[in-house]
Amino acid sequence: MPILEDFCIDKEPIGKIKHADGEHFHFVWPSQGLVEASKDDK
Repeated sequence: MPILEDFCIDKEPIGKIKHADGEHFHFVWPSQGLVEASKDDK
């Protein structure tokens, strides 16, 4: 599933992963597809 370009417009990060160097990090965003997919019985 491709990532939508505007996925973060109405969402807030739910966490942050910090690298061991203490300088770099990545934000953790809520899933955009798994919640919708889990509602589909197929």
